[in-house]
Amino acid sequence: MVLQLAVVRLLLQACARDGLSSDVSELIDGVCRQCDGWMAYKIGRQAARFSHHALASAIFARLTLAVSTQLRVSHPSSRHRLSYDECMEDKRKEYQSCLFCVVHSDLHIRMSSS
Repeated sequence: MVLQLAVVRLLLQACARDGLSSDVSELIDGVCRQCDGWMAYKIGRQAARFSHHALASAIFARLTLAVSTQLRVSHPSSRHRLSYDECMEDKRKEYQSCLFCVVHSDLHIRMSSS
């Protein structure tokens, strides 16, 4: 299992700049489903560390369902919520960037046609 964690960490780190492809995301999700809760938690933390918040959110949501007591639910639940919020923030920034480009290009077209 330690080797799997190291390989997953390397994959997450290698994809930190460009984002995870669906194949890599499915591979890591499959590893999380096969390992115990502690190892899945460690993979979720690594995913959040390297800004793969959608994957981290999914891992922590699954861990929230797997724990047995309310006391133990709070930690993975809060990690899930934090990762989900970070994922939505990334998408909001991406949307704002696209909107800025559209407005800027529209302004450029209007100025050049005048």
